[in-house]
Amino acid sequence: MVGNQRLMEHPDFIGTAQVRLGLEGATRAEVLRATTELLRGDPRVTSWDELWASVGERQVVELVGCGVCIAHGRRGAKELVLAASRLAQPVPGETGAPLRMVFVFGIPTAMAEEYLRAVGALVRACRCTDRLGEILEAATPEDFARQIGEWIG
Repeated sequence: MVGNQRLMEHPDFIGTAQVRLGLEGATRAEVLRATTELLRGDPRVTSWDELWASVGERQVVELVGCGVCIAHGRRGAKELVLAASRLAQPVPGETGAPLRMVFVFGIPTAMAEEYLRAVGALVRACRCTDRLGEILEAATPEDFARQIGEWIG
């Protein structure tokens, strides 16, 4: 199975355990680590330490004008996983623009193509003001995860 079909077979691509609404933090590094922590103990992550070590500065992208930070790690995951945080207060990004949300993917080597499809769908949705507003205003982690699942799946 390839592409979006494979993602659609995994309804728990992002679940409520991988979502934090109202995350507190003062720096990009702090909220990035706290978001990655949401994957600690996830059965799809074989080694959280390897995953975190592989999320380096080169693996972090800020979507200018959206307030979104997307990172990925290429080690320590046996399935494609995603954690997401909506921040309680914006934090300064490396580009100078305030960040309001952080997404962290864990990518197994065998799923690079699926990751590219997922991150592409996420980026397109976050660049659309109406769609971005849907997750900025999501009342519960369930609503947030469901919306992300719809965008990506």
